[in-house]
Amino acid sequence: MQRRWSRSWVAVFSASLLGISSASAQIPFAFKFKEGSPLVYQTSHVTKVDVVTPKESNSSVASVKQKKRWDVKKVDSLGVATLELTIEALAIEQSDPTGETIKYDSTDLPQSDSKLAEQLKNVTGRPIMQVDLDSDGTIKAYKHLTQRNDVLRELPFQVTVPADRLPTAGTTWRRDFPITIEPPLASPPRTLRGVQNCTVSESNSNKLVIDVECKLIDEVKEPKLMVPVVQFLPKGTVVLDPKAGRMVSAQMKTQEVVKNFQGEGSTYTFSSTYSEELLSVEQADKRQ
Repeated sequence: MQRRWSRSWVAVFSASLLGISSASAQIPFAFKFKEGSPLVYQTSHVTKVDVVTPKESNSSVASVKQKKRWDVKKVDSLGVATLELTIEALAIEQSDPTGETIKYDSTDLPQSDSKLAEQLKNVTGRPIMQVDLDSDGTIKAYKHLTQRNDVLRELPFQVTVPADRLPTAGTTWRRDFPITIEPPLASPPRTLRGVQNCTVSESNSNKLVIDVECKLIDEVKEPKLMVPVVQFLPKGTVVLDPKAGRMVSAQMKTQEVVKNFQGEGSTYTFSSTYSEELLSVEQADKRQ
């Protein structure tokens, strides 16, 4: 006797097969680099600081724009890439509480503040940092290539992506990181524990969207110590290209208020927006 399958059963069976096929087709994300093929990004970072005390209040705003290039010097058999960072163009505009504005533009030095130009003359147009980056985005080693050692302290591409799980929607992971408070606020220097929580909000063959939020793990009882810490607590979105194995864009915001940092009734408000965009693949690949 010929067995007949109901349409509903066939539909369920087909859906199951499709689900298995889709899941098996997905693989863990990995950053991929090709020797001699650089990645060029445009960044914009605007910060505002508002300080209120019982005696006065003031604000300052800073805008920093960069065109930066990661040159891939080599990639080993394990996928660890040696990258060199060059700032191709840098523009800074900063206003202090008095309302005075200071400007610097690496493409227009005659119109730039002379003191800033002197400080930053060795920052643009030459490699300033070398990083050994694992395929999951973890820094294995780094070294500064100039006398300035404050150029980069963050991950090159904002996040790490663990290789032991599929980056399907809803997948979560965390990355612990240190936050060091330097003298004179803390003497000797004090290191706090921060955590970056990551959640995949969208995942397909063309785009991997990761929502990130950084928080402080340790409790800080002295408000003044939080002033340098709040800049390390952004939240936002990072978009990766699974096929190419690279970061496409990042959008981060920070809004933190520190109360009583200079006594009762004082407040320190830190606001920040950061964006980073990969230039077109053709533009980046033309530098091969």
